[in-house]
Amino acid sequence: MDYVIDNVTDNLNNIFEHLSFEEQKMKDDLTRQILKIVNSSNAPLETKEIQEKIKIESGEVSRSKLMYRLNNLRAEREIRGKYVGSGKGVWIWWKSEVSE
Repeated sequence: MDYVIDNVTDNLNNIFEHLSFEEQKMKDDLTRQILKIVNSSNAPLETKEIQEKIKIESGEVSRSKLMYRLNNLRAEREIRGKYVGSGKGVWIWWKSEVSE
């Protein structure tokens, strides 16, 4: 089991090392902006609302990149998220009780 964890950690480190300084900075900025927007809201936000607020602050970000970061933050329990509706439903996001 330790071998698997070490192998995954090494692979992630290798991937991160290949990112340019600007890509790393942008990733960190996007994460900070998402956390700021979600944690400052008193009501759940749809993905589109978060994307619009980020667009105002720092320019365009693709929906797929935003969803990737939102789901990573959800996995890390920094924020909460849930898919609502059937068919073409939407994701809603809210602050995590743990991060308060």
